Amino acid sequence: MSVVSYPRLLLIPGSSGVWNGRPPSSFRIDLQAHLETLLQTHSLRLPSSYSALACSARQANVEHVIATARHAAQIWVGHSEGAARLLHALQKPRAASRLKALVLISPAYAITSVGAVDVDAAVATLEKHNVRVLLVDTEHGFAGSNAKYKWPSTRGKLAKAMRLNPNWHSTVVEQSYHSLRHGQAQAALYTIVHWIQTCNSS
Repeated sequence: MSVVSYPRLLLIPGSSGVWNGRPPSSFRIDLQAHLETLLQTHSLRLPSSYSALACSARQANVEHVIATARHAAQIWVGHSEGAARLLHALQKPRAASRLKALVLISPAYAITSVGAVDVDAAVATLEKHNVRVLLVDTEHGFAGSNAKYKWPSTRGKLAKAMRLNPNWHSTVVEQSYHSLRHGQAQAALYTIVHWIQTCNSS
């Protein structure tokens, strides 16, 4: 694992396993650059082997990085599968002991071999540690209109928690798809960077 400077960011990608890979991940490349500039820091790195790991091994890998990093990341950002992995990690209360803000971008709510997210447990951890949360949904969402990936019960629990917590914010990027390509990415990028800037200054 390569940890640079005093990282305050943890960026967890989707099923590709690569945050700053080639397009269609250009949104994530731009987001990483903006956030590292804003916070004057580098990101906490996942091992270079992460993208090659089996699905079942990735969760343990993410939780190991969270638990053992010399300098804890205070802001976590997850996209798609990555958001679900962060929510899974947050089912353990100690995971968020130094966490200030969580950004979930078009999240999945279940992962093969790991199962569905226990939203109640994750929300309890976030509330216990006073973590701010930003949920950025895309209009077409994970897997588009495929009902198999709507997770209405799990999604509904998180939506309710978002409404009840004054420091939690949710938004939907209009006419956007899960990968946030091209012009759709700019609206999401602005929202996330502005929100983290506000969190960081308060």
